[in-house]
Amino acid sequence: MQFKVPQFLDIEDKIFGPFTFRQFVYLAGGAGFCFVLYKLLGLLWAALPILLVGGLSAALTFYRPNNKPFLICWRPASNTSPTANFTFGKSE
Repeated sequence: MQFKVPQFLDIEDKIFGPFTFRQFVYLAGGAGFCFVLYKLLGLLWAALPILLVGGLSAALTFYRPNNKPFLICWRPASNTSPTANFTFGKSE
């Protein structure tokens, strides 16, 4: 008896229209946080933080460099240490 092997295991299911569940959470979380900033700070003081949070939310949702999620590319940049000392050459 032959069994059917599942294909395309790495593709996420579309749950909310054209968005996967993860994309929907990024968008809803970013929109909710922008709304909270607007209500707490007002439009004048919250304009820059709203743009930053909205831009990050949009990047997490839609931007895919090298066909990989933006979060994977963002993690190594946040783990860099300016105190690292790299020495190239022969050690004696």
